[in-house]
Amino acid sequence: MTVEQISRAVAIFRELPRSSDEEVFRKLVPTGVERQYAARLVEFLPMAYGRLLLGKAGMHFSDMFQRMTPSGDLTAEQPLSSEPGWEEVVSFAQAEARRVVSKEDVMAAAGRSAELHAANQLLNQGSKPEDLILTTALLKWPQEGPPL
Repeated sequence: MTVEQISRAVAIFRELPRSSDEEVFRKLVPTGVERQYAARLVEFLPMAYGRLLLGKAGMHFSDMFQRMTPSGDLTAEQPLSSEPGWEEVVSFAQAEARRVVSKEDVMAAAGRSAELHAANQLLNQGSKPEDLILTTALLKWPQEGPPL
């Protein structure tokens, strides 16, 4: 996964803030990003940006994930770092944070994060950020992504 591909995906999130993940995926694949990498970008970019925001508030995260299989079963837990592109996506989001991108640009990706939504619900119920430890991430798409 290249910086150019990551940048292309981030641009699509920002251009189409109200689009579904599937729409972003379908827009990304024709730009030359391999299906599997496009799927990882749509899954990982929101997580990476959401974790940047939540981490600043003192929250903790699992470094593990599980993937839902087409039959509805869950795979065994695996480290996020074992997935192609995870480290690159995290590095890209961190580099943008150092460049001080706008809150709207960060939220275009972070706002799609299931972890961010779960954390917001817990915070709205009175939890303190530093007391929260988010569990294993659940990825719902198969390796090759959703149907085109």
